[in-house]
Parts: sequence; structure tokens; C-alpha cells
Amino acid sequence: MDQVNNWQRWLFWLLLGAFSVFFAEVVATSDPYVFFHIFGIVGVLGHYAMHLLVLAPLVIRPGRQVSFGAVYLAGGIFGLYEAYMTKVLWRPPWNAEAICIGGVAVFPVIMLVLFWHPFYAFMAPLFVAEGLVLGSGRLFASLPERAQRIFRKPWFVPAFAVWVGLNHGANIGGPVQALASSLGTSSVVWLLIVLWHRAARGRRYDLAAMLPRRGWWWACLVLLLGYYLVFGFTILPENLPGLGAQAIIWGVYLVFGGLLVRFLRRAPVEEYVVEEEERPEQEISPARRWLKFALVFAASSLASSLVLAWAGEAVMGLVWITGMGLGVYTLIYTLRLDFLRQK
Repeated sequence: MDQVNNWQRWLFWLLLGAFSVFFAEVVATSDPYVFFHIFGIVGVLGHYAMHLLVLAPLVIRPGRQVSFGAVYLAGGIFGLYEAYMTKVLWRPPWNAEAICIGGVAVFPVIMLVLFWHPFYAFMAPLFVAEGLVLGSGRLFASLPERAQRIFRKPWFVPAFAVWVGLNHGANIGGPVQALASSLGTSSVVWLLIVLWHRAARGRRYDLAAMLPRRGWWWACLVLLLGYYLVFGFTILPENLPGLGAQAIIWGVYLVFGGLLVRFLRRAPVEEYVVEEEERPEQEISPARRWLKFALVFAASSLASSLVLAWAGEAVMGLVWITGMGLGVYTLIYTLRLDFLRQK
């Protein structure tokens, strides 16, 4: 099963990072042309990919059952980079008068740490990469049954494409920008999927076997720490608060890290094998499936830029309210999972 060349793994890692910045940065219009400038590739794509390659192997391990709670908590740790890298959790640039507790901006923490990065920057790329290009279902099996039923519905993927397109188009600035960003970035991801599909030769692989282990994992960790050092000292260093506000973020790290360790220690042994058989000829190729998503996303973004441009703040407000609510719900669900395991 684990017969894959290093260059194939590197290509998959690049694709994983591309999915992450697409869903987290392009959709939010934080960096709508992330693949088309040097900092977007080296800085944004690089540190997103390193977060995935360091955190994902901790929760997706060969011979161990994947826990949804562990995956969510790892995504929350991912989201905490918005403290020391961007300083957004202390001083969000879009709201100088943000509600703060102890120097920490409340709503950005709820949105970015509990929802946006766990779902869009961490889970979405992993689920899409596994289901779309690898052909295995280890992560999907970790989802609650209700979520599995929803994700299996034929309308879910188009509905999700419309949802992210509405957010993208309403905040991008106009129809030309909407099409340039959506089609341009989607095309880069499509090209990577095509390259991977040719490299994999239609075979199925287990996600756990594709993630970095041992020496490669340590190398990714060193690179990630390097990003923290560089960004910490170069991106708005004047926004770094005093020790009190930093201590609250340390506490969040400890809570998420402690819960993550508890979930990982209790993960049952599970033999998971993906047969390396050829995909059925009638199966739609990953590139064509992504293209369908990309076209719906682009059309939705274009329509949103034409109809809802005047309501960009309202759309963003709806996204934030929905996201924060779902983030709080998921955190409570995760804590409930831990409580039930104790019993």
C-alpha cells in the first residue's frame, strides 16, 4: 500500500496546501490572487502547508482510528497562528474598536480559532484531498452520522460552492475581480489535480500513508517554527501586546493541546487498508469533479459581485454569525465527546 515515491508525496503536499489557501484565503478574499505573487506562494501557501503537514500527521496516524474531535482541535491550534503571526487575535485591522477581554479580541478568536481555520484551512483541504484525489474514506468515517448523511446528498457540493461564491463575490470588489480570482485560483488547483492524477496513475492511497513521518515531519516542524519567527518579527510587531494578553492565548493553546492529547491517547487501534486498485472507468475524474465545483463557485461569485456588492458587509456579517455559531456548537460537541469517553 505504502509504495509511493517521495516526489509523489511532495506533489500531494503541495496540492494539500493549495486546497488550504484556496478555501481559507481566496474564499475570504484575504488574498484573492494568492497563487500569483511571490509572498502568496512562499509566505501564505508555505506556512499553510507547513501547518497541515505538522498537525495532520498527529491526528491521522497509520493503525489508529481517526477522531473527529482530534481533527477539530488540531484545526483550532492551526487557527491560533492568527495571534503571533498576524496579531489579528489581539488587534484585528478591520475593527480598531473590537470587543476585547484581557486584550484579546473576542469575536475574531471565536470566528478564526473555532470555525474558519478548523473548517476551511484544515478540515476542508484534508477531506477534499482524501475524497477527491486519494479515493479513501478514513476521515469521512470519523464524521458524526448526521454530517455523513448531509455530505452524501447530491446537492451538498453545489450548495457549498454557491455559499463560498456568495461570500467571495460580495467582498471582492467587482465582477472582473470575481472572475479573475475565482477562475485563476481554481485553475491552478485544477492543474495540480491533473498532475497528481497522472502521477498516481488512477490508484487509491490511504491519507495517513501520504502525510510526512519521522524525518520529514521534523523538517516540516522546523520550517513552521521558522515561519513563526519571521512573521512574528516582521508582520506588525508593534501590535504584539503585553504579557497579560499573550497569557490568554497561551491558555487557549494549553486547553486545545491538552484536549488533543486526550483524544489521541484514547484513539482505538484500527487496521485501515486501501486497495490499490484501478478506479472504475466510468468514474468521473478528480479534475472534472473539481472543474464542476470551480465553475459553480465562479458563477456564484460573479452573480454575487453584480447583485450583492452593495451588501458586502451584510454578507460578511451573515458569514461571521453563521461561522461563530457553528464554531461554538462544534466546540461544545467536541467537549461532549470527551465527557462521554470519560464515562
